[in-house]
Amino acid sequence: MLRNIEERPNNALKVVAKEGESIESLLRRFKKKLKFEDRFREIRKWDYYLKPSDRKKLRRRRKKLTDGTSI
Repeated sequence: MLRNIEERPNNALKVVAKEGESIESLLRRFKKKLKFEDRFREIRKWDYYLKPSDRKKLRRRRKKLTDGTSI
């Protein structure tokens, strides 16, 4: 099921703090890297499990909302 740690690719994001850099700017740079590599979507996708039937219901509901209100 789970692979060993040694087998996992090392694709972790890393942001090194510059001298005198605030935590806020460090977090901002980190979030930009996440967004650039499209990790937010991946994280949200695997945040919780949806059954296939629930996915279909959600997809239908979203489609119905967007189709009726688009101008």
